[in-house]
Amino acid sequence: MTTSTEPASPANSLETSRARRWGALIVGLALGIATAAISVVLAVDTVSKGETIVLIGALGSQQFLVLAVVAAFAALASGLCLIPVPKRWLLLLVPARMAAIACTGLAIFVAGFTGPSTVSPLISDSCDTGYVVVERSFLFYGGGSVYRIDGILATRVAGTVGDDGYRPISDGNYSATTENGTVSVWYNSDPMMSPSPPVATGQPAFTVPELSGRTGACGIQVPVPAGRGVATPTPDPVLPGSEADVREMLRASLTAADGPVRARDGSEIDPEAVPLQAIACADGGTASSLSLEFQTGDNALTLKQILRVWDAAGYLPDRAMQEDIRWSPTLPIEKMTIRDSTTINGLMRLGISGRCTNN
Repeated sequence: MTTSTEPASPANSLETSRARRWGALIVGLALGIATAAISVVLAVDTVSKGETIVLIGALGSQQFLVLAVVAAFAALASGLCLIPVPKRWLLLLVPARMAAIACTGLAIFVAGFTGPSTVSPLISDSCDTGYVVVERSFLFYGGGSVYRIDGILATRVAGTVGDDGYRPISDGNYSATTENGTVSVWYNSDPMMSPSPPVATGQPAFTVPELSGRTGACGIQVPVPAGRGVATPTPDPVLPGSEADVREMLRASLTAADGPVRARDGSEIDPEAVPLQAIACADGGTASSLSLEFQTGDNALTLKQILRVWDAAGYLPDRAMQEDIRWSPTLPIEKMTIRDSTTINGLMRLGISGRCTNN
């Protein structure tokens, strides 16, 4: 018995051709819209020299551009796959399809590294000022731009920074006032050191002119910073740091070391002989501090034991650039740092900074 393959019916061929045409039309429209979006964003950026962006909701020029590039490559790849060609053209078309698909994947990969952004209205005295702050973070980078809104366009007028990727404006860690036609803003860039919004006194972080001819919505509450917690009615008193406090902390730290504590030249270090520095404070008074390089029998073990001493004394932990930090907003020692550089020069480096005192 023989089996014969019947050719596709004209109706099926017509249906397939119609589906391809509709697919090509949709892909063409998507490619056209994506290309137009890219052109608009680039034109705005070029004309304004990077000072104006397209901003719709939480999507700015950077996000629009990334999404449009992904959509354009995806549409191009889809279109190349839908185009029917004779077999002799497949030698050229197949590599083009693969290249378009690879570019789409690369664009999606790059989109993952652009970093999400937050768009927060700038609130002054519970009223909308007409400005927004777009903040981005990636790894340890944190930064933002303050924009004046004009429809879907936003013009940059100021900038913000945040330590370790922190976004102070979206977190509500700022204060703003409007007076004499000027909006003044204070913010804390480090939530560990300053978890509560700053007092609106002194030199502001930035100022922008009050926008005239508009009536902003009022009664808006700025979000409570995530790390602030519930305020206690009786805060702990701030204890000034004296030379004796710094010297005692040094003594306790070196006592916890493994074996004798020696200087670079091998001589044994006497904690009482380590010189202290008196540093002038911004608000008056002085603060005692010291810096010391030393080596021990086991630097790695010494690091752990000194940190245990600092933790037991009630100081808060932090870390930056391979350096362990302990600090306190109220105790006599404001900040202590230690770094193990054994693999570099065989030494450890320790720093102790006392709190300001008027004595």
